[in-house]
Amino acid sequence: MREGALRICEEQRIAQWHALALCTHGWSLGVSGESEKGLAQIGKGVDSYSLGTSQHVLLALQADAQLAIGKPEAVLASVAAGLKAVEKAGGAPLEAELYRLRGEALLAGAGTASEAETAIEQGIDVARRQNAKSWELRAAASLARLRRQQGRPQEALALLAPILGWFTEGFDTADLKEAKTLLDKLTEPAIAAEG
Repeated sequence: MREGALRICEEQRIAQWHALALCTHGWSLGVSGESEKGLAQIGKGVDSYSLGTSQHVLLALQADAQLAIGKPEAVLASVAAGLKAVEKAGGAPLEAELYRLRGEALLAGAGTASEAETAIEQGIDVARRQNAKSWELRAAASLARLRRQQGRPQEALALLAPILGWFTEGFDTADLKEAKTLLDKLTEPAIAAEG
């Protein structure tokens, strides 16, 4: 489908959507295993879009693809540019995700766990302020994983359980499956301790 959108934009010369189509197709290539090819396509889309109002979306896609192939420093650069675009726009839907990606990049070697925790917490705060439950779930799962690694499973459980409990459908989506799996891992030690 994303490839179809790209083809239509190119055939019909729909310039305003071409950059977004390039980036979403590049992102889909990346998650399908063609990381370098996908990242190159995203880069072309970001470069061609310049300073448009949705630039932060393209930069979030780029940061996600960069994170997937282990380029945390590049993620930080993409996120910084994305947050600058968000600031210029006075806020934006993917602001929370940009902070989460910043935190994940810091955890992947570009910073400290403390810096990562602060960035992810900022993402959670933004998502809550925007009432963006999906972005809040993604950030809460990231922070819960970190707290679990730090030996703080009760804090991780207290953070993740309420946000996961908010959802009443969509349990076949990747984010909800991942959060549920993490929640199960967090509750196993508590159940074992009671038994």
